[in-house]
Amino acid sequence: MDMTLDWQFAVAAAVTAFAGIVRGFAGFGSSMLLAPSLSALYTPAVAIPMLGIMELGVAVQLLPKAVGAAKWRTVGILAAAAALGIPLGAYALRTVPAEIMRWTISAAIIAAICLIALGAGRKGEARLPGTLSAGALSGLSAGATGMGGPPIVLYYLAGQDPAAEIRASLICFFMLTSIMQLAAYAANGLLTVDNGLRGLVMLPVFIVGAFAGSHLFGQTHDRTYRRIALALVAIVAVVSILV
Repeated sequence: MDMTLDWQFAVAAAVTAFAGIVRGFAGFGSSMLLAPSLSALYTPAVAIPMLGIMELGVAVQLLPKAVGAAKWRTVGILAAAAALGIPLGAYALRTVPAEIMRWTISAAIIAAICLIALGAGRKGEARLPGTLSAGALSGLSAGATGMGGPPIVLYYLAGQDPAAEIRASLICFFMLTSIMQLAAYAANGLLTVDNGLRGLVMLPVFIVGAFAGSHLFGQTHDRTYRRIALALVAIVAVVSILV
């Protein structure tokens, strides 16, 4: 592994710190920021497993306060569906051009964002088919691009759950899926000593950012959280298509 203090390392560290703040605040979003940028610096095959190490590490830090506030029944169903999608996504990471996967997923996300912005959503509990579909799509996206957040975030924003519950559920969901992702990458030969060490080197920067973001969340109202979350997903989806 070569991670000397060059311009690539500096850029990666800066983006990682900002992504950590976003992750700590929203409970998601770091993969959407880091996957494209780290892939540009180190190639997708190196960056995506590296990101998996970082996501798991920060999830462990955020998990204790999230466990009691999460809606575990829904988290469990979403994670079970994601478990089916992640291996397919990891296989696609090896076989399908990254641009095609990224554009397809981003286009679907933008369509969902438009529906939510226009007022579409659900008033009660989500039905099982919709929950399973959101989890499977998140798993597929996570395995293929490292960005499993958008489908799950939009799933929660379409409902009426409080911001604290949404954030806690997202933290717990990504804890489970990070473990699944790393297992899938290892099975496909994508997780190596090199990209694992790269992830560990960046992890302290990521954790410090997440700590700062958690502090910011404590000062935010529900409506503000929802607006920031939706805007964040929209920005990343558009950037993923343009880059």
